[in-house]
Amino acid sequence: MDENKKKPEINFNKFKEDWEQRKLGDYIIPYSEVTTENNQYPILTSSRKGIFLQTDYYRGHQIASANNSGYNIVPRGFFTYRHMSDDEVFKFNINNLVDFGIVSTLYPVFTTNSELNSKYLQYQLNEGANFRNFAKLQKQGGSRTYMYLSKLKELTLTMPKTLEEQKNISDFFTTIDKLINLHQDKYHKLITIKNSLIEKILPLDGTNVPEIRFAGFTDHWEQRKAADIFMSITNKNHPHLPVLSATQEHGMILRENTGINISHDKNNEATYKRVLPGQFVIHLRSFQGGFAHSKVEGITSPAYTVMDFFEKEKHYDFFWKYIFKSEKFIKSLRNVTYGIRDGRSINFDDFSTMIVLFPSYDEQKVIGQFFQSFDHLINLNQRKLEILKNIKKSMFEKMFV
Repeated sequence: MDENKKKPEINFNKFKEDWEQRKLGDYIIPYSEVTTENNQYPILTSSRKGIFLQTDYYRGHQIASANNSGYNIVPRGFFTYRHMSDDEVFKFNINNLVDFGIVSTLYPVFTTNSELNSKYLQYQLNEGANFRNFAKLQKQGGSRTYMYLSKLKELTLTMPKTLEEQKNISDFFTTIDKLINLHQDKYHKLITIKNSLIEKILPLDGTNVPEIRFAGFTDHWEQRKAADIFMSITNKNHPHLPVLSATQEHGMILRENTGINISHDKNNEATYKRVLPGQFVIHLRSFQGGFAHSKVEGITSPAYTVMDFFEKEKHYDFFWKYIFKSEKFIKSLRNVTYGIRDGRSINFDDFSTMIVLFPSYDEQKVIGQFFQSFDHLINLNQRKLEILKNIKKSMFEKMFV
């Protein structure tokens, strides 16, 4: 950005004028109409994920007061937002769902005048540095930041003079957002399909044959106690190996790749347990599975249980990786979990008493490799999504002052 000209680093070529500083109060119009009867209009939920009909957001439930007379009315195209925040983050939403909706009195309502494009303003408020810095200045003791409409009107923004340039910018980012949403939907659908398939390759309750199978496999799955398949491994005194962390999404990964600064006493690393590729780590979070597969060698907390197969040649570790992440397996853990520590804790001895079903090694391998390929497809889409988000972030920084 050129600080003297007050123009962004990148702009549409046909717009030559410098941007100017504007006090937001000169361009927004408060709206103070309230309901005069209960359930006069649909109730809206204004969240950080966007704006929703409350019954959709809470899956058919309405959590507003039993009597919502006196709630703020939000006409179509108008802004609303929660005026208090515990972390200095505010989300400004525009009602594009219904002609009139209602929100709690904690949510101010306003619109813009004819000189300011509302979609452009929404991008600047939600993602721009101007408002972010302004919000930080409003915190005056306590844990909450308050952004009453009277305070918001004091905000000074640097913006294009013409509505046409404002609209061009908002249209550009709207297009990027639509592309991001398409990839996000595809990513979530792939995860849903994968999870559904995992459940269908498991035998139904009371049977030893799964609902769907790969061609060429007809034998019944074998039923055994977990203690006949898995054993606990304790292999210490390897402080030269990298420290691993257990994650729900990626299993065991290098602690340095978690993005979280976790301090520990390096002098204690000799007591950490060695983990080899193909082994599992039970890491206490039974409500999400708690069995983390490892593809790397390293050491992990002595509080965790490292688990391996008695007969590795009879079991394909990636098959068990997906079994341990299945909803059916996680539900079955309820019978063998105890205590409360970041979820219910898993005791290996109790897990060993569980009855598990599994097919031949060859079928395990086909199933495991299928879901590895599925994960590869999901990861490709996740990377595309991250690239699009990074492009948007970079363009935003270059197209706004």
